[in-house]
Amino acid sequence: MTYLDRLAEITTNLQRHIEDRAAELAAPLIAAAEQEARDRIAAVERDLACSKQRSGDLLNELRKRAAVQERKRDQLAAQVDRVKGLLVGAEPDDVGPVRAIRIALNGGAPDGA
Repeated sequence: MTYLDRLAEITTNLQRHIEDRAAELAAPLIAAAEQEARDRIAAVERDLACSKQRSGDLLNELRKRAAVQERKRDQLAAQVDRVKGLLVGAEPDDVGPVRAIRIALNGGAPDGA
């Protein structure tokens, strides 16, 4: 074996040793970075799941409240129809509740105003 062959072998072994040692030193750092990334992903997924649940709950609540308001609107519309029906047969000179209803339906102004 010549001097150059021996030098080539040492260089090759040295390069392999450097690569092996670098891998040994980097392994725990890489593992820690991977674990941190997994932890962050898990936290984001939990937050996303909570946000989706909250959005769903809010949407359900909104739908319930809208249904209640629609029922109230329908009830009030039916009451207005009944009152209008009562007013059809009332005389213009009627006083009391009928006149008060007429004023209310007329936006607060007495008849003819």
